Amino acid sequence: MEKRNDLLKTTVKEVTAGIGLFGILELLICVLFVGGGPGTLTVLKVRSMGGVILGCLFAAGWFLHMKQSLKKAAAMEEKRVPFQMRKGYAFRIFAAAVLFLLVAWTDWVPFLAVLAGILTLKPAVYLQPLLHRLFGKFGDGETHWKE
Repeated sequence: MEKRNDLLKTTVKEVTAGIGLFGILELLICVLFVGGGPGTLTVLKVRSMGGVILGCLFAAGWFLHMKQSLKKAAAMEEKRVPFQMRKGYAFRIFAAAVLFLLVAWTDWVPFLAVLAGILTLKPAVYLQPLLHRLFGKFGDGETHWKE
């Protein structure tokens, strides 16, 4: 069981790092292509970067909430698991809807920048095995996949 917890902690760290890496890539795209090019600092560029950061933070929180929901579901009896998973999913969708409504209503940051930040979760999850190998190679040397 302890080995499984170590693997879960490692996976969470890797996916969170992936969200950060893709967030940095999106921030670089904002710097280079939004609001007048790389040499200028405009309000639109700053707001877009703020939207990306907000979206990335939300994506990391979303992923951590998924982890907690899965841990709760794994600890309960089988009949209650579908309800627990639906409840966690509904909460995450509701939170995203509230965030999008606030962003659209206040117009502080661009909607698409927040959406791009949230969508960093997808490539981070898909590239987690690659990040796992890279962290194993440059980190402590363990891959944690050995049974």
